[in-house]
Amino acid sequence: LVKHRKQQSTRSLAWLQENGVCGDNIREGVSTIPQAGRGAFATRAIRKESLMAPLPLIHVPWRHRLEMYERDNGANKVTNTNVVGYQLILNYCFGHRES
Repeated sequence: LVKHRKQQSTRSLAWLQENGVCGDNIREGVSTIPQAGRGAFATRAIRKESLMAPLPLIHVPWRHRLEMYERDNGANKVTNTNVVGYQLILNYCFGHRES
């Protein structure tokens, strides 16, 4: 499986020159808008209606789908309706520097 995934994720320089897209027009950071959190920010002027980043997105219209509940591991079932946390969806383009 690891060998197969490595083959899928490794591309030649020729393939990258033909199909690759440079992503240097955005950077990650913390918003100056109160309570907005983290996000992607332009590194230079970008024309109106131009493509910012050709990346796949996961639309999550119902945030409650990310709620996590306490479970009884022996019975493998939810034990109560109290939310104990939320699932985390990561954008791997903005992952940890050491990942």
